[in-house]
Amino acid sequence: MPTFALRRVAGAGFDGSTVTTTLGKIEIPIVKADFGDSLETAFLNYMGSQEQDEQSPGLYKTSHLKLTVSAMILRAVIMPAFPVNGFGLTKLPIVISRSHPEAGADSDLLLDCRCTNLAAAVENSNKVEESTLEFTIRQIK
Repeated sequence: MPTFALRRVAGAGFDGSTVTTTLGKIEIPIVKADFGDSLETAFLNYMGSQEQDEQSPGLYKTSHLKLTVSAMILRAVIMPAFPVNGFGLTKLPIVISRSHPEAGADSDLLLDCRCTNLAAAVENSNKVEESTLEFTIRQIK
């Protein structure tokens, strides 16, 4: 039976203070991350039947990773780590980790991520400027 580093503890839960994110070898503070994967299957129906008679094993797909970061972190930490030309061609692993002192640790390894979008929005307010990065993901483990 496999052992897991994460255990269920009554009353303990993850929040934003338990999450760290690493791009390649650089740990970066983030505001928000959104990612996932899915399995798309297909059904076959026999003529004369109203049932779904067979189902394919399916096709694995990942959604795009969207990272929201401080504009300061983007411009001072992330952008200098990418090549000046062709930053979207760089494939790197991204790890989203959760660590709780009572419950243990768990992480999602996102393989061969490529940055496909850098977005910025500025406004006349006292709000700290945020930027959103979008990455493709080949595989989530």
